[in-house]
This record gives sequence, C-alpha cells and structure tokens, in this order.
Amino acid sequence: MAEFGWPGPVSDHTEILSHSAEECFGGPFFDAEDKFLCKGLIPDRSLEDTVPFIKEKEREGFLSFVREMLVWLPEKRKTARELMEHPFFDD
Repeated sequence: MAEFGWPGPVSDHTEILSHSAEECFGGPFFDAEDKFLCKGLIPDRSLEDTVPFIKEKEREGFLSFVREMLVWLPEKRKTARELMEHPFFDD
C-alpha cells in the first residue's frame, strides 16, 4: 500500500496536497513483521461503551447483531440475508 498512489492529489485539513495515503496520513504504520506500530490510534473502549443510550434488554440483542456484522474476514462475516434472520429483529 505504501507505493499505491491516488489518481490525483488530495488536500487535507491543512490544505497540503498528498499523492498517496502514506503522504497524507504519515507512516509507517507497520513494522517488517506486519505488526501495527500506532496502537495509540486504536480507541481504548469496547463496543458496549458506544451504546449506553440503548436499554439493557435491547442492548444485548443489538450488540449480538452488530458483532456478527463487524467481522474482519469477509468469509466469516454474515451476509445481509443472514443478518435479517438475527433474533434482534424478532421483537
């Protein structure tokens, strides 16, 4: 990805033009063993912390639904059809 360039320059919030993600966001983000170097960019909170406004009963069903949707590997992620059959939608 470091060598991948964008079709045209993009300006960031400081109006500086960048021609690639590396120029725009800095880097490097991974070491030679592919370990992520910028752990400070990852928020220190759980998924549960993001939905305090949902009532307890609905929260567990919603979080179960969202966890099946937010799976990194596409082959393990539920399809839209499978997600529509989730018990969260039974209520």
